[in-house]
Amino acid sequence: MKKAKHKYKLGDKLEFKYFDGGVRQGIVTKLDYVHNTPSTTDWSKPTYTITTYNNNPKLRANKYNYPCIQLDRILCKLN
Repeated sequence: MKKAKHKYKLGDKLEFKYFDGGVRQGIVTKLDYVHNTPSTTDWSKPTYTITTYNNNPKLRANKYNYPCIQLDRILCKLN
């Protein structure tokens, strides 16, 4: 199976819809592909890990990682 190319690059700022329905903005930190099982990879479906940074000092975590975001979940690319 031929590898599909990623549409977005590392460092691109994206707006995406997470699985709970919330819309978030973040930066692409990892490019990957769908893993059906630990030993098999579907090279035709690229995925992204997107990191969002927290500006609220009351929350403990400084950043959140959202792995396995596929193209159908990405709404648009921001500047």
